[in-house]
Amino acid sequence: MDKINGTCCGTKPISIQDLRPPKQYLWKPRLDITTYELALAIPILFYSINYSIETMLDSVPEGVKRHFEKE
Repeated sequence: MDKINGTCCGTKPISIQDLRPPKQYLWKPRLDITTYELALAIPILFYSINYSIETMLDSVPEGVKRHFEKE
């Protein structure tokens, strides 16, 4: 038994958050997108191929977030 978090084999216990499907976002760039906003969005787009981008969107300016739409 792991003494740090009380689990077997060092794994964390499953929570409700783990069972929820990640939120999906669509890339819908506005006509007035700036090169700066596009430059910040490109890494998010590549990351979104395999992972949820919800945490990444929390760290970018609102100008970048406006180009992503929740499904």
